[in-house]
Amino acid sequence: MALWVVLYHAEKIAVGDTGYIPVIHHGYLGVDVFFLISGFILAHVYRHRFAGGEAGLYRHFVWLRFARVWPAYASVLVIAAAVEIVRARWGTGSSHIDLLPYLWEFVRHLAMLQSWGLADFEAFNQPSWSLSAEWAAYLAFPLFLFAANLARTNAVRVAVIALAIALLWFVYRQAGFVSLNQAGGPGMMRLAVEFLSGILLCAMAPVHGRDERVGDIAVIAGIAGACLVLPTLGRWLPLGDVLALPFFALLVWGAAAGGPLARRLLANRAMLFLGAASYSIYLVQLPAAAPIAAIGKALGLYALAAWPQIAAVACIAAAVVAGIAVYLFIEQPARVFLRRVRGGAATRPPA
Repeated sequence: MALWVVLYHAEKIAVGDTGYIPVIHHGYLGVDVFFLISGFILAHVYRHRFAGGEAGLYRHFVWLRFARVWPAYASVLVIAAAVEIVRARWGTGSSHIDLLPYLWEFVRHLAMLQSWGLADFEAFNQPSWSLSAEWAAYLAFPLFLFAANLARTNAVRVAVIALAIALLWFVYRQAGFVSLNQAGGPGMMRLAVEFLSGILLCAMAPVHGRDERVGDIAVIAGIAGACLVLPTLGRWLPLGDVLALPFFALLVWGAAAGGPLARRLLANRAMLFLGAASYSIYLVQLPAAAPIAAIGKALGLYALAAWPQIAAVACIAAAVVAGIAVYLFIEQPARVFLRRVRGGAATRPPA
């Protein structure tokens, strides 16, 4: 899903803001799939443990989530801030940065508060707004579980997911938005609806060995439905991209069955590695792309007719390479270290 978002940003470079490449044009929805998967996986690992009233579980849970997301987040934030300073001093940005307001904004971003209405979510590294929203979901995770547990049957759970998606559409429509591509404060509702939906999907999860064929059918239907809806209704109807959310839910539900098709598509070695590195790839995509423009200008490549397409491919490659580096040398080692600091946390389930 991170690569889908990277391709979405690359599309803007390759064909401009008015250009269109089917499906890739809606790559911002990779964030929505991430919110769904996040709710599903965390519910799978923790819902029974929370229900059992395990002592100290909430503190343990929050610490593990902090260890999972913050080191890479903070490292890329520092890189993004440094890039902004360099561009302001020697590039095309503002010629002056007010140090104290800049540092105060940086501190609030370091605390992942930008999507809470407490900082400018567009500052530094704009895609990181979703991590600020996700952090809020982690802190409120027991409340999400409580709400999901009120739905006792699968029929009620499906109805709640449908109503939540309809409410998201209604609120966005009333606000005048034309797509789900809303970040910061408005994006918090995307997080709430999809994170809760992921938890509800987990409660309806298919059974390994029994529902594998049904799961594979759901995966095919989810992928095919989204690929059909997005270039048609998703493109031409205001907020038509909301129609893809039920197909994403179907895809997540079906993949959980672990059927033969799902394993071939999602559980091969390359996909597992890219999936593990996807968080860092998502975070670093814009800072990694920043030097491409400077290199193109320095080498006079802007005169080439194919430069936008070359730059787009270079940005994709830079995001993947830089993301893998951040994953291997920052995210993974820091996560292991922080779990050990907690004392035995590294032996707990790796959510």
